[in-house]
Amino acid sequence: MASLFERAEALGLLSAEARRARAGSGRLLLLRGPTGTGRSALVRAAIRHGTEHGMQVLSVSCSPEESGEPLAAVRKMLCPDAGCGQENDPDHRRQADRFWRLLCSRAARSPLLLAVDDVHLADHASRRWLVDAARRLARLPVLMVVTERVQYDVTPPAPGFSHGLAPSLVRVHTCGPLGRPAAESMVHAVFGPDTDPAWTDACITASAGNPLLLRALLDDLRIVSPDGGRPESALPETCADLYPGAFVAAVTWWLDSAGPETAAVARTLAEVGGCAGRADERDVPGRECLLAAVTGSGPARVLGWATAMTRLGLLRPDPVQGDLRFAHPLLRDAVLDGWSHERREAVHRAAADFRYRRGDRAEEVAGHLLRAGPVGMPRSAGTLLDAAAEATRAGRTGDAADYLRRALDEPLAPGRRAGALVELATLESVTEPSGGIPRLTEALRLQERPRDRALTAVALGTALNRRGESRAALDVLRGLDGAGGCRPRPDGTGGVRPPLGGGRRPAPHRPRPVAGGG
Repeated sequence: MASLFERAEALGLLSAEARRARAGSGRLLLLRGPTGTGRSALVRAAIRHGTEHGMQVLSVSCSPEESGEPLAAVRKMLCPDAGCGQENDPDHRRQADRFWRLLCSRAARSPLLLAVDDVHLADHASRRWLVDAARRLARLPVLMVVTERVQYDVTPPAPGFSHGLAPSLVRVHTCGPLGRPAAESMVHAVFGPDTDPAWTDACITASAGNPLLLRALLDDLRIVSPDGGRPESALPETCADLYPGAFVAAVTWWLDSAGPETAAVARTLAEVGGCAGRADERDVPGRECLLAAVTGSGPARVLGWATAMTRLGLLRPDPVQGDLRFAHPLLRDAVLDGWSHERREAVHRAAADFRYRRGDRAEEVAGHLLRAGPVGMPRSAGTLLDAAAEATRAGRTGDAADYLRRALDEPLAPGRRAGALVELATLESVTEPSGGIPRLTEALRLQERPRDRALTAVALGTALNRRGESRAALDVLRGLDGAGGCRPRPDGTGGVRPPLGGGRRPAPHRPRPVAGGG
């Protein structure tokens, strides 16, 4: 039992309660904790301990597949062999009494250890039978060891297993994440005692010290980074770099255990970033937060979940912005694994809509629109254009260009689309002097006011000239007239079709004089 990391207190409690049961005074030992904190490992240790000390061991691991059959868990534990009183009695009370008598007869022969793993997954009748049995163990040589998942989820929890039991009938031990020394020992057991401290710290951060996640991560790293742990090594930041995928599988199990509502909140947080953990959303009572709005969950439960996950080390405040994020990029990537591109886009559209209605800055809304497909609403295009203006004023021309490109995916009136095209072409010409010509060409077709057509034609002519197409540039400028401005042809260059590749233009066609004319 000493091989378990940092579980000496639980093992000592187990040993003491087993000794008490062998002396004829039984009790319930309840091992509680979040997913992955080693509850099942403690049950296995209890089974070994009971066997080594001459106790008869009866065990069951509960599963949701059997939760629909009344007393399925109890039957599986007390009657593991066929023909052991497993007849199907429709009277559940009579069947429960028969199981109790069977338990007493077994306990009369030798001290008994009942090991029930994941009791929260057991059927309702089995849970009720086990609770009733716990009330009557005081005069029997029976130790009942039960594990229960207890973690703050978005979905409100059902009453715990020990709810309604007197404190004298149950001893409770809560399992939590590993402390730093124990987590370091696990890393050193794989990569050696001379492992680089930064590598060790990254492994612990990515797993939040959760034994299940840390062990799975180390199993993957042992294969993909056998020389890891050296100063020049770096922990992968994406799950694509991990094989065979034990870490992703462990994170998926952690999410599945939390339920679909909590999993949706976790994945939404991973996708939209730390927007949901802003201080004003945590400190203002009753204020709806982004995560709650996007997922449709209760704001109080969402914020409570975020607080609990922060205490467990799975979430951390961003050191710059203070927003909540997953503790490591690798953990975030594992949380998002398997989420479809369409689902991610839908989350960003919902986040953009919430932040727009809340009155956030245009760039904060546009950041979500960049990662969502076309929304098809003029409001979205206007927000992106406003964000481009904000970025331009701040000197972030690259961000402004991204917003403008995305705005062109939305419906825009011809004049606004032409203006966006001209502005984008101007920004792109900074990095590519001859760039922007296709955008200016399209803008020229869309411009309606003479002044705008003239300015766009001049910009297009200038861009063509920079690219060495001076004759085409002149043609664009010649197309300007005092009355209607430049009238572009269908090919979009100007009043006269420019030559391909800058070659000579054929002489313009002049009509022949009409015979007999003056």
